[in-house]
Amino acid sequence: MKTLALVGSVGGALSAFWVLPFFAKRTYVNDMGWVKITTYTNSLFFRNFPASENVLKDSPPFRVVFVLAVLGLLLSILRRNRMGIVLGIGAALVAAAFRYMPAGRLWNGRVLPSYYLYVYLLAAIGVGEGARLIADALASARLQTFVRNGAPIVAFISMWLVFGPALRALPGGYTDSAGVYHWPKRLSLITTRDHLVPPRRQRALADALRATIVEVQADHLAALVAPEAYVAATLTLIDRLTGYG
Repeated sequence: MKTLALVGSVGGALSAFWVLPFFAKRTYVNDMGWVKITTYTNSLFFRNFPASENVLKDSPPFRVVFVLAVLGLLLSILRRNRMGIVLGIGAALVAAAFRYMPAGRLWNGRVLPSYYLYVYLLAAIGVGEGARLIADALASARLQTFVRNGAPIVAFISMWLVFGPALRALPGGYTDSAGVYHWPKRLSLITTRDHLVPPRRQRALADALRATIVEVQADHLAALVAPEAYVAATLTLIDRLTGYG
């Protein structure tokens, strides 16, 4: 209770810095004409919105995340993980607010991001507690250590690959002229005087990969016979890979 009182008072004071002025001048606040969202089940559990609305992309599939969150809550209760229990209570309160708050200046859709954050964090706890459960069931101490240490790494890489394309934030990714995101970015360095691998075959491979081409006027041993041109072409590739070229 002491921790709750301390954190609650400090958090309330910090939020009051901007909440109270808005509340005091709420008469001048425009409600923007938002209509209350009434697709409660879809918004809270499935997140299937028509493509024409273009308001929310279900990536990763929310059903999978929700199942992991339920697992996280159950394991948190069984293992007395207070963080997971608090997140579960928070998700339930925000979901109730989304469902029952009246139509007004505060649009009920505004609370959905908080609900999704609670669910995502609970899903992460579900993965972590599941890994601990598996590790505890193993007889070998070495395997237990491997699972406990490897699970966070696998989870991080998986989430990086799942969320990265949806957010268009993976290093080396790019958006084409049609607005489609691609990863990884495909680049090809072609040696135009190459007799070992003819340039036409190099171009055919680059075209098959849909790669961006950078040419260097040298043969197969460009790094040795034309180091300056080779370095310049390599730097151009790096610039294009990182988005600076």
